[in-house]
Amino acid sequence: MKNNSLEGKFRADSLKALNSLKAPETKSLAEAALADASDLVRAEAIRVYSHLQPDYPEKSAETIFKKGSLKEQQALIGILGESKSPSSKDKLKGLVQDATSGKTQPGILLEIAEAGLKAGIGESKNLIQDDISKPNAMAFALEGGDKEAGKNVFFQKIAVACLRCHKVEGQGGDVGPELNGIGSKQKREYLLESLILPEKNIAKGFESLLLVLSNGKTVTGILKQDKPNELVLMDFEGKLITVKKTDIDEKKAGKSAMPADLYKQLSRYELRDLVEYLASLKQ
Repeated sequence: MKNNSLEGKFRADSLKALNSLKAPETKSLAEAALADASDLVRAEAIRVYSHLQPDYPEKSAETIFKKGSLKEQQALIGILGESKSPSSKDKLKGLVQDATSGKTQPGILLEIAEAGLKAGIGESKNLIQDDISKPNAMAFALEGGDKEAGKNVFFQKIAVACLRCHKVEGQGGDVGPELNGIGSKQKREYLLESLILPEKNIAKGFESLLLVLSNGKTVTGILKQDKPNELVLMDFEGKLITVKKTDIDEKKAGKSAMPADLYKQLSRYELRDLVEYLASLKQ
């Protein structure tokens, strides 16, 4: 914990582990970690120390919301949401009102909403717009995510299988566009919209075709080659399919290779983390 040469995440995880083991030195280490150089460590220290020193969240709230980092504020809001103290609930009500009025930074919207709902503050639900047909849908996911957690979603979460279709850092498939540098080319709003409304922003060169064949069968894929006598498509599994033009009765635009409801496989936090990771891909 005291070795500042170690990465902040490692030291934060160490503090969390000590707390779970109820190690006797945890409280003193957590108190010291509140002033650590790493905001990851300070955020974990807030979580740990708040449970060991119950009056800390209320006493420190004003300072943390004025001067604390985004991660520290997120951690404190989570603690306030767990608290049974009437004053903590009052503080949360104030945060919900500020967020509703647009007076808080967007990176803590999700924490405020989730903590408010947990505390039974009904207005909190207005901060989370899950209906993708509405303006500002999922706006809570634009800021405040964890880049490393988002990278784990991209590379490891089987339910969304981002890596099957998209290539990053030389890894992944070719069904969708390569995403290296996407954070420099597109705004966060575009990245979020592409995740929740994939049909709206299909990258050029990755539009799909639906071919109706003379035998009644259909073939769907991304056009890779248009030869004099045949078309070569890549299906959504990455396999190449060659179709003779004389076998085609009808050709029309197909749907995006990315399922329209894929985002439903992600929690709100995972969606926000994924946006943060994609936005970090600058090269």
